[in-house]
Amino acid sequence: MLGKRLSPAEVRELPIGTRLAFDCETYPNMFLVMFKVFGSDDYISLECDETSSVDAKLLWNVLVRFKLYSFNGIRFDVPIVTAALKGFNSTQLAGCANAIIAGDLNPWAFCKAYDVKIPELNHVDISEVLPLEGSLKMRAAQINFDNIWELPFDPANVLADWQKEQVRKYCQNDVRVTERLVEELAPELDLREHMSAEYGVDLRSKSDAQIAEAIIAKRIEAKTGIRPKRPESMPTEVRYDAPSWVKFHSPALTTMLARLVSEPFAIAPSGAVEAPSFLKSATVNVCGLTLRMGIGGLHSCEKCVAYRSGNGFQLIDRDVASYYPSIIVNQELFPPHLGRNFLDVYRQVLEERLEAKALKLINKAQTLKIVANGSFGKLSSKYSILYAPKLFLQVTITGQLALLMLIEKAMRSGIEVVSANTDGVVFNVHDANRAQLTKIITWWESVTNFKTEETLYDGYFARDVNNYIAIKPGSKIKCKGAYSNPWNEDKSIFRFHKSPTALIVTDAIQALLCGGVPIENTVRSCSDITKFAIVRRVDGGGIKNGLPTGKVCRWYISTNSPGPIRYVRTDNLVPDSEGAVCIRKLPGTLPEGIDYDWYIEKAKSALSDLGLNKPKQIRLKYGLR
Repeated sequence: MLGKRLSPAEVRELPIGTRLAFDCETYPNMFLVMFKVFGSDDYISLECDETSSVDAKLLWNVLVRFKLYSFNGIRFDVPIVTAALKGFNSTQLAGCANAIIAGDLNPWAFCKAYDVKIPELNHVDISEVLPLEGSLKMRAAQINFDNIWELPFDPANVLADWQKEQVRKYCQNDVRVTERLVEELAPELDLREHMSAEYGVDLRSKSDAQIAEAIIAKRIEAKTGIRPKRPESMPTEVRYDAPSWVKFHSPALTTMLARLVSEPFAIAPSGAVEAPSFLKSATVNVCGLTLRMGIGGLHSCEKCVAYRSGNGFQLIDRDVASYYPSIIVNQELFPPHLGRNFLDVYRQVLEERLEAKALKLINKAQTLKIVANGSFGKLSSKYSILYAPKLFLQVTITGQLALLMLIEKAMRSGIEVVSANTDGVVFNVHDANRAQLTKIITWWESVTNFKTEETLYDGYFARDVNNYIAIKPGSKIKCKGAYSNPWNEDKSIFRFHKSPTALIVTDAIQALLCGGVPIENTVRSCSDITKFAIVRRVDGGGIKNGLPTGKVCRWYISTNSPGPIRYVRTDNLVPDSEGAVCIRKLPGTLPEGIDYDWYIEKAKSALSDLGLNKPKQIRLKYGLR
């Protein structure tokens, strides 16, 4: 836990701009706000109970002098401390917290309801910067934090003195997690600082899509003198208009194209485009290859496949560069309520990005990449100034049809397509057909006005289109889904896209496929407990042998802990938890009793899913029996 609690005098001596992680806890007879000084164990703690209020002068001093970091602070912690500044006691602040959570009050509605005004703060809320959704506890698990600690008592409870001490320790752990997350997000946060300074807009607490929206709005306003607004009305349906160059030889694809342009796409109350019934489970067959279409993108339907380059064949991945932005610019698409000003700004962004890349202006290039790609996510949000469901439909359907043209042309020329996914195709090409593929790619790029980028693979092993391992020359790995392991990198935003689950399994598979290292060797030689950990969100909480495990469970499989974790609400088994030993706090050394055989069999089963249990020569080559 944290070390020294700073006195008011010591707080005043801290330099202006000192970085602090902060968090609040609210109970009827206890309010606590805690700030941790980055890079030390020093902290600032203010409390009150049902008969008192916090030291408002000291709290104000902290809020306005230092740089604050929170997790979900904009919606919760900042409004709460604003009410604390006004002199609310713990009972009143607990009521405020309940209104925010149960009543879903946003900050503006909160200020109106409680007659408070949020001060201007130097504050970064990292919850939006993190991708997807996840609680602070899940985020802690995703960075292999040493201690995952659930809220110890129901917020409605009146606390005894010993329980208050537990809450203090719990809050200390939360601010430690917040600081660590800030460190993990350093590249993303540094870039947001750069963008905020360049555009004069505070983008530090925004997601990529929110940043794109803010910058495009800023540029349109600078161009027109008018601040863009979201559309006043929402359509009930939209129709797809195919570019004139979309053409097929296959009757099935021709029929699919005809239906796409003739049938309407309904708009859901959420504002999202809904697939018509014929597209919800639509598959198309191109020369024996089955592909699935939808609103989101094109996906091939392969299962359990294993390919190696060699014997005259080469695996070639062709990805379309900046696919969705290119579709927008090529088709001259724009939200109707914004007009061509949007397209002018968007085209300028793409041109500036290419120039910044050529000049190696890394921050500027990355900023403009976020603007170009992040804006697509706002096209289907009815709350966004970029809301344009027809534009969204034009982009996604055109992207699928264009790829289908490329796939059809290749397959009709005798070139095997291994996989296709949203913006790329993997080919298995015989040497005799390499020139033909190059000719097809050149034709396709000329017709569509897209550009592709080539990557060669030595091997491609897939459970399905979204879960695979591709081996590049030099034993470099490209993985997706269940077979990716971003925790092997120093810092990676991608570790927040999934939960760490028996990472030793993916390590063992990669070592086998790249270097021929037997699975048993990798598993049994590992001394890192986080590689054996399995993390899962257990809605409603779990229980193992009568003991609660929390809503975010972390465990390893042991030979001496019989029985599974079960859901408290349903008594159902939590997957992969038979023999689980829960590890809220990571041990300093590797515990005894790890069931190595379980992890070895898990790796072999995963190999089987990759298609490596079929050809006997492959099994023997990689040491599988």
